[in-house]
Amino acid sequence: MGITRYFIAIFFMFQSFFAFGQTEVLHTIVKGNTIYGLAITYGSSVDSIYEANPMLGVNRLAIGDTVVIPIPQKEIVDSSRYNFHKVRSFESVYSISNRYGLKDSTIYWHNTTLNNKPTVKRNEILRIPRDPYSWLKSEMSSDSLTSINQNSKDDTKARDTSETLDIIGILPFFTSDYINEGQRSKRSKIAFSYRQGIEMAISEFRDSNLLVDLKFYDSYNSLDSLDNIKFRLDSVSPDLILGPMYTPRVLQFKGDVQEENVVSLMSKQPIINSLDVWNSIVAEEHFWHAMRDKLVVKHYENRSDTSYEISRKLLVVGLQSGSSAAISRMLVENIVPTDYLLVSNDKSWIQNEELGTLNAQNTYDIIITENDPAFILDVLRNLRSGSALYRWYTHEYQVFENGLVSNVFERENVYMFTSSYLDYDDIRVKHFVKKFREHYGRQPDNYAIEGYDNAKFHVQRVMSDMRYHRGIKKGFDYSDVTSRQNKFVELRKFEGLRWVRF
Repeated sequence: MGITRYFIAIFFMFQSFFAFGQTEVLHTIVKGNTIYGLAITYGSSVDSIYEANPMLGVNRLAIGDTVVIPIPQKEIVDSSRYNFHKVRSFESVYSISNRYGLKDSTIYWHNTTLNNKPTVKRNEILRIPRDPYSWLKSEMSSDSLTSINQNSKDDTKARDTSETLDIIGILPFFTSDYINEGQRSKRSKIAFSYRQGIEMAISEFRDSNLLVDLKFYDSYNSLDSLDNIKFRLDSVSPDLILGPMYTPRVLQFKGDVQEENVVSLMSKQPIINSLDVWNSIVAEEHFWHAMRDKLVVKHYENRSDTSYEISRKLLVVGLQSGSSAAISRMLVENIVPTDYLLVSNDKSWIQNEELGTLNAQNTYDIIITENDPAFILDVLRNLRSGSALYRWYTHEYQVFENGLVSNVFERENVYMFTSSYLDYDDIRVKHFVKKFREHYGRQPDNYAIEGYDNAKFHVQRVMSDMRYHRGIKKGFDYSDVTSRQNKFVELRKFEGLRWVRF
């Protein structure tokens, strides 16, 4: 106890203290290694090692394997920006935030080691920001929970918060149809819901004393209506335009003086990437390339010849033509033919029947390159008829847009590459849902949540040149400064009827 008190006393005396960033080392597995032992040896943690090595959640350690070990690295943090709180018995993040008159999200923001968990340990030291909204100013905290600026330039300056931020929302409200219950009134509800999410996000910035002027215009999803709006915007010069929602209207901004301020909210058309707008939707090609980079390259290109790896094969199943064939070729490129099996189907799908006769001594990493849900289910049905072990790697468009239900995944060892997922056990999600219910008297739908995440991220991008952010549902990654295409991809595993981050 004396040593503990001495450490805490010294901790509070220094004008700056050490927080932890992270670096990585590669460790080759030898006999006797365990994940827990590696965490102790390198001063890392079990969770960090599993997160850095996704396949460890499926496979046992094998001698000769190379494992990435994240190691905490000290960085100096100016303590003049913080007060420090020593956690007492029975305290929680919620009670501590109330004590200091802060939001619990602010506590998480400045104490990333909490990992969004509501419980804290007795005697744990928490940072309490003297200026909770310093992230909006030029001395923005580099260890923000929700803003990880991966590629910011040294000379980047945050916007002066004393200025008014002018934000325009352009959505197809179809006002006349909505009032008169016309044919397009159902589409009106989508836009109004999206607007509520945007307003919820903007209200949080206003609570932080940021001056925001928010106006909405009804695009009516018509060329003439949007042209009239664009004419009015010429005299406003907004800092941010959230919308339009549909592809033809977004294309109307091509070559416009406001083009670089536009955020394309929902369009999945590839042509949007030819514009100089901010595209919030992650293209399907990025999921395929993520599979290539994080699975195929890592485990099959130039892999070591160990007994474990010999029994592991890549299984790619698709069609003989179209985009499915092109994706299949991309995935197996530069892989030794003995390390993969390519099942290429004609229109009859009869080739899928050979999946029931796979070598049971092998473990297969399966990727289905055709998105037709009937084809996907046919592949899985044939796999289940055999005795081979396999892991299925998919992406969110195959899962969510095809309407595949949970009982499909319950029977599979399945991993999904995704850019968006809502976890109702997440403390931030619970906080948002509670606040939305209180304000609007209803449960937020997906459109409201999308509106909230888009507004929350893009306002912070305008204010501080943020390039990376994981919202409560959507992720944003514009760290490639040559592109305005969102490239956020994360890996999740289906466990306990939920997609758990892997």
